Amino acid sequence: MTCLRFGFLFALVLTTQVAHCQSDRPSSVSGANISVNPIGLWEWESGFGGRTRQQQIRLTAETGQLAGTYESPQRGGSQRSSRFGAEPTPLSNIVLEGDKISFDVTRKFGDNDFTTNYAGVISGDEIAGVTVTLFGGQTRESPWMAKRIVEVSGVAIEAQEGDAQVKLAPPQNVETALAAKSDDIPPPMWLPDPGQATESAYSPRAILPGGIVMPLYPENSPYLNHERIKEPETFNVSTSVHGRVNSIVNIHNPSIEIHFASGNMNTGSVVILAAGGGHRTLNVGSESADFVPFFYNYGVNTVILRNRLRSDGYEPTTDAVRDALQAIRLVRKHAEEWKIDPHRIGIMGFSAGAELSAPTAIQFEKFDRDNNDPSDPLAGITSRPDFVGIIYPGPTPFTREPETEIPRKAPPAFITCAGAGDQVHAIWAVDYFSAMLKARIPNVELHIYGNGYHPGDRGSTGGLTHRNGIPFGTWHHRFIEWFDDLGFLTEPGSETKAARDIEEFLSQPPRAGRGPGRGQRPNRGNPAPAEPPQPPASESTSASDGRAASMKSFLGHWNVVFETQVGQQKYDFVIETKEASVNVSATAVMREQPREVNFVDVEHVDDALTFAEILSFGGNEIRIEYSATVNGNNLDIVRKVGQFGSQTATATPAPK
Repeated sequence: MTCLRFGFLFALVLTTQVAHCQSDRPSSVSGANISVNPIGLWEWESGFGGRTRQQQIRLTAETGQLAGTYESPQRGGSQRSSRFGAEPTPLSNIVLEGDKISFDVTRKFGDNDFTTNYAGVISGDEIAGVTVTLFGGQTRESPWMAKRIVEVSGVAIEAQEGDAQVKLAPPQNVETALAAKSDDIPPPMWLPDPGQATESAYSPRAILPGGIVMPLYPENSPYLNHERIKEPETFNVSTSVHGRVNSIVNIHNPSIEIHFASGNMNTGSVVILAAGGGHRTLNVGSESADFVPFFYNYGVNTVILRNRLRSDGYEPTTDAVRDALQAIRLVRKHAEEWKIDPHRIGIMGFSAGAELSAPTAIQFEKFDRDNNDPSDPLAGITSRPDFVGIIYPGPTPFTREPETEIPRKAPPAFITCAGAGDQVHAIWAVDYFSAMLKARIPNVELHIYGNGYHPGDRGSTGGLTHRNGIPFGTWHHRFIEWFDDLGFLTEPGSETKAARDIEEFLSQPPRAGRGPGRGQRPNRGNPAPAEPPQPPASESTSASDGRAASMKSFLGHWNVVFETQVGQQKYDFVIETKEASVNVSATAVMREQPREVNFVDVEHVDDALTFAEILSFGGNEIRIEYSATVNGNNLDIVRKVGQFGSQTATATPAPK
């Protein structure tokens, strides 16, 4: 495993704002009639922990093209810059468009490469803009301002339409040049706006042009938090992609945003998209909005679900799952006016969103019974999804309780995940598949890919735009093949193969036996097989043997030391039960500086106890994942931070 360099990690977060993959394309210059002067040595500083770090780029005109290098000179004998690479690093992907410049810098930290994208506007001897990074599964953006410290007099880069050659020309005032071409500036594009708080319930706004937004519940619903329902949502809008909403938080009036397929192509099928984000944020950009044009090309309507989040005070297993089931009912209620086939409505969830889509497949019967009051405007409308997509899922109901009962009308499912590179999520995917397979539910398909990672871990390989050229990046095409095979792309109103297969399955008598869905084959008169020999009691809680450790094995005080390049990090863990739930806290000490830690997202899954630590630095949020397993009288603890790798240490019982 790659050792975590935690001592340098936090500085790295502030100074390496990563976003775009490096490529070999040459630098380009475009944008007629604007002349600027990027040539020279530019410098800026990034701060961390009261200290600053100098950074420089040197831009030159070589062989008719822009070229440049990046370096971070050492100060005061610091070894930090040598760890990032003291030698000048070539810039890549240099693009000059009018007065706007962008480029990539790739640096090495340990065994990992980090590529920073810088984008800004040149005005005299200043460049002002932003840097962008993908870290911990989320896009981070930070302001950036560089000043030229070595002037180059009498030259400028003149960009001409259709001519990517760099030419020397007299300097020209940027504002004058912009005014000269003002007639060529297109009108502003549509920009998403979350709106403001009012005296009534917040009215959610569309994140994509043409979207129709509808709240899930009436304003007076008892399921809403009426103390916060007036609060507007918060959009995290990209500064590098015009009009793109990356994620949303502060959701108190959950809603759906529907995008219709073209009339002559409309299949009547609907995919409700439930984005991930660890129940802390809703990643509606990469896991919802990006899929709207993809499904549109196949005549499939899309609905973006805006469900409530744990970070806003809600419980995912109840409040968010209710939002998902309510969304299915709401879409089905409007099926006729929206030209939707009421028998072709399904839900696809990503990561934490799959923790919503998976339960809808098994909880719809109970939900329909519990929400059948005549005063409910959706009473009598079923919340059963006609299909579910479970994409690199969080823990499913079968992970928490393997004997969860499966209704015989459970819908077909498409499940996918990377394998060893996303091991925990792959195991959770297999949990769902295995349970449905034992229950003999028709048309459940699983794809586990050998190469790939969870989005945010070493690279985004699960979406539509960050595929990295690997098979896992094409999973959505496998979904369309499965979708087509089940008849969801046929003429609206015609019976699907999925529906016929369910009808045939229901016509057969239930199988005898135990387990989820009562799905085991009947004995048919053969003698019952002998029970396998049981291991000695002393072995039953050994995680190394692959057997589930009881919760009691984790409780207590534990001491653990993680070795880092800047010294030891000591943790005094306290694992205890409080009000029927598990609580994990710790005192962490590094360089004799203690800090208190309260862990979140504590889960006891099979033989492991998983939890997470959230750190905030300069507006950036870092998530550190922990997984503990029992090893004799000790605990083996693995911790990891996204693409930084993982580290294992042994926790021993604290002295009494």
